[in-house]
Amino acid sequence: MQLTELKIYANNLYLNVDLYDNEPIQLEKSISEISEPETRKSEFTRTIKIPGTHNNNNIFSNIFDIARSVINNTATNFNLDFNPNLKADCILLYDGQPIMRGYLQLTNIIINDYEKVDYEVVIIGRNSNIFQDMGDNKLPSLDLSEFDHIWNETNVINSWTAPIGSGYVYPIIERGFDPAEQTYYVDQTYPAVYVKSIVDAIFKKYGYSYQSNFFNTTRFKSLIMPFNGGAFRLSTADVDNRLFELTFNADTNYLTDIGQNLIAFNTISKNSSPSGVSASKFTIPTGYNGRYIFRTELKCRARYTGVPTLTNSGFIFAVLIRSTSGLRLGNIDTAIQWNNVSTNNTIDFNVTLQSIERYLEAGEQLYVEWWLLPAFGNAINSSNFEVKFLKDSAFFNSYPSGQFMEGNMINIAQALPQDMKESEFMKGLIKMFNLMIEPDIVSNKKLIIEPAIDFYRNTPINWTDKLDISNDIELMPMGALNFKELQFNWLKDDDEFNKKYNDMYFYVYGSKQIKINNDFLTEVKNIELPFAPSPLADTSTNDRVLTKIRYFNDDNTLQNKTSKPRILYYGGLVTTGLGSFYFGSRINNSMVARTTYPYAGHLDNTKNPTFDLNFDTSRTIFYGSGFNPTITNGNLYNIYWKNYINQITDKDSKIMKCKMKLTNNDISQLS
Repeated sequence: MQLTELKIYANNLYLNVDLYDNEPIQLEKSISEISEPETRKSEFTRTIKIPGTHNNNNIFSNIFDIARSVINNTATNFNLDFNPNLKADCILLYDGQPIMRGYLQLTNIIINDYEKVDYEVVIIGRNSNIFQDMGDNKLPSLDLSEFDHIWNETNVINSWTAPIGSGYVYPIIERGFDPAEQTYYVDQTYPAVYVKSIVDAIFKKYGYSYQSNFFNTTRFKSLIMPFNGGAFRLSTADVDNRLFELTFNADTNYLTDIGQNLIAFNTISKNSSPSGVSASKFTIPTGYNGRYIFRTELKCRARYTGVPTLTNSGFIFAVLIRSTSGLRLGNIDTAIQWNNVSTNNTIDFNVTLQSIERYLEAGEQLYVEWWLLPAFGNAINSSNFEVKFLKDSAFFNSYPSGQFMEGNMINIAQALPQDMKESEFMKGLIKMFNLMIEPDIVSNKKLIIEPAIDFYRNTPINWTDKLDISNDIELMPMGALNFKELQFNWLKDDDEFNKKYNDMYFYVYGSKQIKINNDFLTEVKNIELPFAPSPLADTSTNDRVLTKIRYFNDDNTLQNKTSKPRILYYGGLVTTGLGSFYFGSRINNSMVARTTYPYAGHLDNTKNPTFDLNFDTSRTIFYGSGFNPTITNGNLYNIYWKNYINQITDKDSKIMKCKMKLTNNDISQLS
């Protein structure tokens, strides 16, 4: 019975290639590529010889015939005929199960004395590696635009009760704006992005999909990555979208002063996105309120149209940047002195005006006006002068602060840590939850992802009858153990409560150390996350337990500093009964007392926790005054690592090396 099959994809069909009887297939399955998916090789090869049957000769377009020429000159194989310079997509199966997908290359044709033909082909398997695809790309480069929104009171409040796991939420994280820790404005709360949305965006960006029960659990969907402090800045592209430039692409005709004349620029050299330019005016688009500077650079030519010759005269050229609401952002009066002026004489001059930096609401419309005033010795009516604007005169703006403001359209990707790589983020999740990742057997761009506790079968399989007893069997006591000490560490940070804990114990909050009783090993293995821990703390004025990420200078003044990246658990709205909690908007001039607050921390719940994002129970906690806090041992180590580590470190553990006769179905179900 022919168990091995090779199919070539040609002209939208899979063609069966004739093989020699049961071509042996060597299959490798490495645990390191599952537990450390970034080490997976992207390609592997397999060389086989296939017979020159009538069927195979037709597939390869009788290429063995020296007198035959290849017709196909396109970039696609089998477009008319087979071209050995082009890849041929293929799939290799054994006992009906796909074991290798990739492409085929014809490398050699062997013709013996009896005109028997053999083809030597190389099958190049493609093992997609999402970590190689991610490269050094950073989190803010992800497309999360479906979650972009206006930073306002309504959207902040609505996020507190929106479905978890998708988009963003605005938890209350204490950053030191109010010493009493009870009043919070919209522009003092920042978006946290759901971890699942970040993962989904990474997979979508590189054309992958995943199968994971764990990623769809309430626990994983509750994880968030909060804004890690510093300035909440627009990206370069966001700033560029707020900018415009109006110019003249040619000299204008001469214009007569009719008093406060609109300068009608005729060319849009750059428009904002969305468009804000219309009829020589710039309107601040919705969501683009902020602090702007406007500037006009005018190249002008004046012409005297009066009859008498002027011996000592001139005029004042006035320019004003203003808005339709009546705001005057800047003005300048330029005195032009002109002697011995006859009819139709001209004079060139330049005027530059830059406005003050000013906060402007969406909908404000900005433009430039000009007019003439008489001046100097022989003051005459300004109607005796005409003005034209020369090519390249311009009106444009800048957005110097570069920071988001309440009412702005938020580019949610900018809330992610600016310097964190996508690969670092994914490796961090793998380490937190001891994730195993394996490509799907049918589609290598579909990844199966589960924690080790769920990835491996709990039910033993009896393969005694498959054991090859004719070969030696090797047993290695504690063969997987390669460390004397195992450390699970968060990144060290020096915010207020992390620093307190570090100073007390010389130890990072939430970390764990395990020492093994072994006289022969000396290595210390460090599993370090790219995230910092986030201690919870309370305050004497209320009953709220909050994540507090704040930094202070030596003089105890608040320091605006970027923290190390964090992962928190969003626990939803929690009732607060002691001490007022106020939330409101500066723009709306609103401030409302509330009885619930949006909690996020390393515990799923501070009153009755069942899950802790730390690896170990902290030696000290910074909350609990007024009630006896419940502590949980349901931490990352106990849930996701303990059983795995116990199997490695158990004095009775052994690795057995042997040969077994397994079917392809046995192999496909290995886990």
